[in-house]
Amino acid sequence: FLDQRNVERIDFLMFLGDNFYPSGVTGVDDKRFREQWAEAFLAHKKLHVPYKVVIGNHDMQRGNQVHQINFSDDTRNTYGLWQHRGEGDPSAPAQNCYDFQCAASNQSRSGVALANFFVIDTCAAQYNCRRVEPKIEERFAREQEQLYARMKDLDAQTAAAREMLSGSSVNDDTSSSSPTPTPPTAGTALTAWSIVCGHHGMYTNGRGHHTEGLCLRSSEYSSPTSRGEIKTSNGLGLEEKLVAAGVDAYYCGHDHVAQCTREKGIDHIGTGNAIECGYYQGHAPSSVLIRPVDWLEDRHRGFTFNRIVVNDDGTSDWICEFIEGRSSNVVQMVQRRKAHDGSVRIVKNDLAATVAKAAKDKLPAPPAGIAPPSPPLAMKR
Repeated sequence: FLDQRNVERIDFLMFLGDNFYPSGVTGVDDKRFREQWAEAFLAHKKLHVPYKVVIGNHDMQRGNQVHQINFSDDTRNTYGLWQHRGEGDPSAPAQNCYDFQCAASNQSRSGVALANFFVIDTCAAQYNCRRVEPKIEERFAREQEQLYARMKDLDAQTAAAREMLSGSSVNDDTSSSSPTPTPPTAGTALTAWSIVCGHHGMYTNGRGHHTEGLCLRSSEYSSPTSRGEIKTSNGLGLEEKLVAAGVDAYYCGHDHVAQCTREKGIDHIGTGNAIECGYYQGHAPSSVLIRPVDWLEDRHRGFTFNRIVVNDDGTSDWICEFIEGRSSNVVQMVQRRKAHDGSVRIVKNDLAATVAKAAKDKLPAPPAGIAPPSPPLAMKR
């Protein structure tokens, strides 16, 4: 795919959880780190990039997710590319929740045009994970508060940098005491994208994981019991926090499909179809779907290819392409544009129009009007 698109480099890859089936790894010396990661991915020179890793429910089936975290600091970690940490102090311990920044595809890291990525552990939304770690909900609450605080801190840093770059110069007209803003340098964006990555989806059309989505996004939710009764439970309330923090996109895996939807200003990107396809326990009946996803692909394996590019007027575009792995065709595309004031508008959103196409056995050709790609920000698995 990278060769077909003439992509010279990618900045990182994201593993969105359930990295080792069926129940994680047995230790930092588990041979699957070598056989299923290093030998499979690092055999390709263009994939010698950081691998940012999310913990999934299968990674902690036996409470053993710590091995994947600790592997970040192990000497067997080839080139140190398996990473459970951000870009801060390299001596700081690896952890399951962290954040990092990445420059836009066509701008140097010294600019403001950054994407802020926040990796979170969403396993508290799943019942069997709560059994493995009884206090996981308390941990999630602490990590959520830390996440929110970090988001606000980075927002303040971005605002300060934006003020410095935009600058001001005194108008020559002495009758006016108001400074005249100096326009930004062409191709310099003044806002940052905020992207959260977890394992569980907040919105899904799957039967088996629908309740987990309710639990993750809602402060309180209702679900049927095994006796057919309706039970009301406390949820994790993640959506409210992300909306308040101005998050632009949420990436997840879990359901083995490609799916996307936009809700409350957040684009939800599900890309769990790298190895196999299909919903766990099939599609949920429409009667229980509070918000069906806008688009899904549940028959073909693939991944998403993501870029953030800076436009000449200082706005920036976030572009997410869903790629069918066998043919490398683009089967769906989401594109948003962020203005200087941080507002976001839809540039390309043909989700509803492609639902009928996605139902066909024959994959559609790449959507018309897709420009030749610039160097990517990231490719996610």
